[in-house]
Amino acid sequence: MKSVFAAAALATAFVFTAPVVGIDDAEANSRRDRIHVCDWYRTKAQFASKRGNFDKSEFYWHLYRACMNHRID
Repeated sequence: MKSVFAAAALATAFVFTAPVVGIDDAEANSRRDRIHVCDWYRTKAQFASKRGNFDKSEFYWHLYRACMNHRID
């Protein structure tokens, strides 16, 4: 019975700590900052797509993805 209780307590502790281990506040802030920096490429891609210029739109989407992956600023 003690082993079942210990296993349940361990599982409960893991469940409550798992979400905390994810993204911390500093990384969340840097992700929001990155989104704001890269938003210019996204809006240019959307406007080019609305105008029917799909090659230019794809070019800006490529730059947006590169910016989000920290390859360009």
